[in-house]
Amino acid sequence: MQELSIRDFFLGSLTADNLDAEVMSSLRRIDAVTHQVEIEDMFDDFCIEPEMLIRLCDAAADKRLSADALKHLAFAIIASDHFKWTAPVVGEVLHDWAAPEINYRLTPENMKKYRRWLRGDEPYPTKPGASVR
Repeated sequence: MQELSIRDFFLGSLTADNLDAEVMSSLRRIDAVTHQVEIEDMFDDFCIEPEMLIRLCDAAADKRLSADALKHLAFAIIASDHFKWTAPVVGEVLHDWAAPEINYRLTPENMKKYRRWLRGDEPYPTKPGASVR
């Protein structure tokens, strides 16, 4: 997958269906548990706003973007040197999506919750064991 494609999706010039196909074609199964993700870096920094992740929520809720693709997209964004964000909720949500097996499952119902958290309609929940700052 290309980081530029992720950026293009956020900017509205790439469809969720095309992004899903690109993400899934970039995966290489190593064994029953491990995947390798081929990612082509972009050269400029790009700031992700909560509204951009809402587009991913909507695409996942509508099943135009698979749960596997969303998980790997979140990982790619977190691992990137070029994707940035200033809203703490963006980082929280991306980390949840990158590890749904220990956070919240990537279901259409949970996408509605993520949408509310990203919009600021509800506060992002404190996780068990998390320190309050």
